Amino acid sequence: MKMTEGDFVLAWVIPKGDFESTCWIMVKHCERGWELPGGKLNENEAIEIGALREVWEETGLLGTAVAIESELIEKGHVVLIKVDVEPDPYGWNSDDSRIDEVGWCVELPADLHWGEEEITRILNHDWSKSRILSS
Repeated sequence: MKMTEGDFVLAWVIPKGDFESTCWIMVKHCERGWELPGGKLNENEAIEIGALREVWEETGLLGTAVAIESELIEKGHVVLIKVDVEPDPYGWNSDDSRIDEVGWCVELPADLHWGEEEITRILNHDWSKSRILSS
């Protein structure tokens, strides 16, 4: 599926392994605060490719796009991405000058750019009902 005018992508990045608690990656934008990695899709860019690109640019991580959900966020697509990195409590720097910090979350951080409702909706989403990508 290719982008249309005004489309943007968010990446729901989780570890590949099984862990006791749910965790995901967020980035701290220098102006907006904590948010999911993401941004506008490039012209004719596939949704999953755009999400993987944004994750790389903002976090420095490579991952595998697993599923796409286009009904969670208005005019946006959320892509489930799994990374082969074990979560830890320490954040790291980004090569993107607009990102102050990258880190694993187990709860919603303070200074959240998106509302709690949107993040909670993604957190509780049943990905088995989304468009599953195969490798």
